[in-house]
Amino acid sequence: MEETEFTRGLIEDLCGEIEDLLTRSKKKGGKKQECLAEVQEKLVSLTRAHRSFQVELKSVSMSDAAQLRALDIDYGNRIKKYTAEVKGAESDKERELLLAGAPKAFDPATATTQQVLQKTHQQYDEADESVQRGLQIISDIENTASATITTLKAQGEQLVRINENLDQLKDEMKRAEILLKAFGRRIATDKLIMFWLFLVVLGVVGIIVVNSVHSF
Repeated sequence: MEETEFTRGLIEDLCGEIEDLLTRSKKKGGKKQECLAEVQEKLVSLTRAHRSFQVELKSVSMSDAAQLRALDIDYGNRIKKYTAEVKGAESDKERELLLAGAPKAFDPATATTQQVLQKTHQQYDEADESVQRGLQIISDIENTASATITTLKAQGEQLVRINENLDQLKDEMKRAEILLKAFGRRIATDKLIMFWLFLVVLGVVGIIVVNSVHSF
């Protein structure tokens, strides 16, 4: 229940303040309109806190869920009760002034409880839309990040394959170098053999020439 502890404390404080203001508004000589205006402002804050509590309720453990749901119902009943009391305390004259003429800018000090609650719900709807837009942006960012990670992974695998190909190419170049050296040595050996053969042929020719000269 720690997830909702702060919000529950805030709701209890607001309920206490609203009940105190309602009690003061019923006393003779009390500043009724000022008290009711404060109650309306507190009701707005209480409604917001209740909505926050309902959001937090989704993340609580199963063991605490039943007790917290009971509190959720109790908070909802309290809001309805306070709203009904404020409606009952509003004078007919105030209602007529608020309903007459063209719509005026929203003023919590002069608005009816229904108007305050409607304004609160409107603000919450706008806030919910903003949250949904934010969640959509986060989802898009996550999708983009996931696609980027996949691309980077594929590129990393490609780099590994390139490195493997480079290593293989280096091995092939070493083998080619060895073969070229061996071929070079073979060519040198062949040239040496050809040179000795040339000397042998030259010697044979020389002998033949010498013998021919002596025969004459």
